[in-house]
Amino acid sequence: MGCGLLWVSLGGCATTKVIAAEPASPVTIVATANDFLQAGVQKYYRSEYGQALADLEIAAKMAPDNPSVLSARAMAKSALKDYQGAYADFQQALKLSPDLPRIYYSRGLALRQVGDFYGSLQDFDRAIALKPDFIDAYNSRGVSYAMLNEYPDALRDYTLAIELNPRFGNAFLNRGYALRRMGNYAEALLDLNIAVGLLKTSPVAFAIRGNLFRNMKEYDRARADFLSAQRLQPEMGDAYIGLGRIALHEGKLEQACAEISRGIERDPQYPPYYLIRGMIHEGMNDDLKAAMDYQKAAEMEQNPRSPENELYARLYWNLLSRRTAKAGPDVHLTELRDFGDLWPDPIVAFITGKRSEGAILADAKRRRWPQEKREGECEALYFIGMSHLLAGRTEVAASYFERCLATGLETLCEYSFAKFRLESLRASRTKAPPDQSRVKT
Repeated sequence: MGCGLLWVSLGGCATTKVIAAEPASPVTIVATANDFLQAGVQKYYRSEYGQALADLEIAAKMAPDNPSVLSARAMAKSALKDYQGAYADFQQALKLSPDLPRIYYSRGLALRQVGDFYGSLQDFDRAIALKPDFIDAYNSRGVSYAMLNEYPDALRDYTLAIELNPRFGNAFLNRGYALRRMGNYAEALLDLNIAVGLLKTSPVAFAIRGNLFRNMKEYDRARADFLSAQRLQPEMGDAYIGLGRIALHEGKLEQACAEISRGIERDPQYPPYYLIRGMIHEGMNDDLKAAMDYQKAAEMEQNPRSPENELYARLYWNLLSRRTAKAGPDVHLTELRDFGDLWPDPIVAFITGKRSEGAILADAKRRRWPQEKREGECEALYFIGMSHLLAGRTEVAASYFERCLATGLETLCEYSFAKFRLESLRASRTKAPPDQSRVKT
């Protein structure tokens, strides 16, 4: 959610390229390297990375020793996952101009894109040291801190950016998002209201505030924000996902599934969308479609900024396979690499018999922020309940599902499905035949 721009000035470089006109035209078009640079940067921000790189390659041929061109080309290469090429361009740019803060800033953005948050922090530090009033660098360093769950440091940087520019909408947006993740909904709403006011045409601002309203269980206001995001950007997947999650919280599974599917149509490369739809399919007793969605979410290329998505996908795929195919406790989990202390890795350890119920509940309480602790407890209780359900201990499972619901976190998927499991258990009890051993003759 950083907002800084690439460096697009050639510092007065007058390098030009003459493009031959068609025979019928009396006009010769002259384009400078800066024209190609500007065009490439504009295409980059429209996510047209291949076309951006083509323009930047021309700019680099015309101005091969200009660090700004090299830095911009590095960003385009990074977006196209040519990380080696991007690194080489950044290194060459810094060799040519080691004191240009924007190059460190751009490299920091690229490092964050590949999940190197600590490396990005170092580059943002260098950029700020060279330019203490570098507003974009403070904002982007805050985003990197937030990705590491270092919210106090993130809030400090967002606040510094706001002090330097009180109308910097993205800094208010990012600070509001961080406050929401910390569970401070009242202050988050203040910031997000300011952000929406400053960024009136930003669908992202409406979507983020919509998710805050969803957390606050103000579903009508959340729905209004997601619809506003849709009007501003009809192809925005997050807006449809938000509407789908509201329908899920309201128990409208078919409507939820339809909205999530529309989100996937618009953004088919985002694994969490498939995970959520898989859970909804499972709630609708369509286990085959659920398994397909879980597998898709688990095996897609993961965003390095959110590696936990694969963990959740494989956990749900594991539970479904064990319930429907009597698979072993480690099915679909042996492929996982070691995520260390990343949540929900403790739940994976519990599912595979390497951690106790008490241990993962304690792990949840050790999470850093109050909101994370509550969410971790809700998730742990759901998965403990599922482990008992799979083992046929329905009464024990029901007690854990009840404890999950007692957390009150109804905007979590695990809450919704604990409710679904509990209702299914209660319905099965009412349909069960009487115990003949207790019938008097």
